[in-house]
Amino acid sequence: MGCGSRSSPNDTSFTRDASVVTDASVVKDASVETGLDDAGVVDASPVGCTAVGQVVMASGENYPRGLAVNTTHLYWGVGDPRGMARDGMIRAQPKSGGAIVTLASNLWLPREVRVDLSRVFWTNQAWGSSDPADDTSALHSVPLQGGSRTPFKIAASWHFSADVFASSTQDLYVDLGAGNEQLDVISKGSGVERAIFTGTNQILAVVADDDGVYWVRNGAPYGAAILALPKGALAASALSTVVDNGYEASLALDKGWVYFATTSNIYRLARTGGSPELLIKNQYATRIAIDSSRLYWATTTYASNDSSNFSLHKTTLSGSGDVIIATGAGRISHLESDGRCVYWTNVDAGKIEAVSLK
Repeated sequence: MGCGSRSSPNDTSFTRDASVVTDASVVKDASVETGLDDAGVVDASPVGCTAVGQVVMASGENYPRGLAVNTTHLYWGVGDPRGMARDGMIRAQPKSGGAIVTLASNLWLPREVRVDLSRVFWTNQAWGSSDPADDTSALHSVPLQGGSRTPFKIAASWHFSADVFASSTQDLYVDLGAGNEQLDVISKGSGVERAIFTGTNQILAVVADDDGVYWVRNGAPYGAAILALPKGALAASALSTVVDNGYEASLALDKGWVYFATTSNIYRLARTGGSPELLIKNQYATRIAIDSSRLYWATTTYASNDSSNFSLHKTTLSGSGDVIIATGAGRISHLESDGRCVYWTNVDAGKIEAVSLK
């Protein structure tokens, strides 16, 4: 399971693949089945993943970002961040490979994607209205099979930071602070929105399940604080702070622990608080993900000509037994595992890739 974390909205160091799909139609895929949501539920027997070794699931994707996985399919967003063109789409593909379908199109730069039993949810990097009739709204959903999309009315009129996003069974959590802290919860059913935390720092990543929501914020001078709002709690509380630059923070969650990566290290922290446990030291982990038994993280190196290369690592959940399981040209922007394969969006290369854990 991965999570939402902040990416630079002005990162234009990508190489665009000229073969990108430009179909603006909404395509329905009758074969799409429902699956588990991404909110802390690990599927012990995922179906559909047939990768052998490291494989390319899709290529020619237009700056792919956001990635969600259920028992049968992958879901991601595409869109060129270099301008204001409405070329964004939400895409889906069976985990066994094959045809890619477009579930929604004509979007403003999708950033983060989540999925539950019946719908796909995503944030747009929108500069527009909070009116739900206006599809520049920062938060939308569409049925897993495609069809009419639903915008959510949100109070903030500036959606610059709506790339920090998490989902539980009933609710959506999104940072609408435009650089400051404003974490809101929005009911999937009613669309009712309320702020659950405000502050003066910056929320970098958020993760949630049905037992609570957790987020990491930047602090001064170079601290990363983990905050929590457990189910039933009346107010958020700080679980712990590490003196470590958290700018590239990423989060993952299981029933006992919150896992988080800062610019330098990877830690885990009991959901009840306490002292963080240092798992991986001196690794510039841009994304992390977990499954029921393993921790995964991505690192990026840059050459003198600004080209990038990635490495994907695997350890136990306690951080032992580091093994590199995939490498390649490009940069991993989002990362997920279903226990049988690990999947990622390679934003620089315009690819969706996977590696088997067999």
